[in-house]
Amino acid sequence: MIAIAIREAQLKSYLGSVITAVPVVDFPEQPESFQLKNEKGALTIRLQAVEYKDTVNHTVTYQFALSLLYRWLRGDEPAAPAYAILEQLRTALSGVALSVDALLHLDSIRFDGRKNGLWKWAITVSCRTYEVAEPSVGSELESVHIGFAPNIGPDHKDSYESVIGQ
Repeated sequence: MIAIAIREAQLKSYLGSVITAVPVVDFPEQPESFQLKNEKGALTIRLQAVEYKDTVNHTVTYQFALSLLYRWLRGDEPAAPAYAILEQLRTALSGVALSVDALLHLDSIRFDGRKNGLWKWAITVSCRTYEVAEPSVGSELESVHIGFAPNIGPDHKDSYESVIGQ
């Protein structure tokens, strides 16, 4: 569950830095009572699915559902038109890496209707990554520590054994 929250937070942070016309917010716990706090609209985000495929490479795909809720469709309004925001989303979600091991892929953008003066689009984006399972308790490998030991070498008095505690 932590990995899901991390990926969602990464995506939310990234979209918040790229899409500035509307706030990027979590999908509401109770959608029927959602109160739009920005007069222009909002971009909501939620996890839609997680797929575990390749057991050799440990490939995991997180699929997120975004909803763009926006008041202005075209260009004569006081704000950027929805089409401009959709174009920003398209370029922002096409082949960008959230982190070293997580590549974004835009799956779809589709019109989802108009209600209460808001135009709505459903956007689906996937994030493919690789995960390595943690070893179970009692297995031979219980943890791996990778670090930098600056005092190892012929000119330093600390030995390899003193640095790693052997």
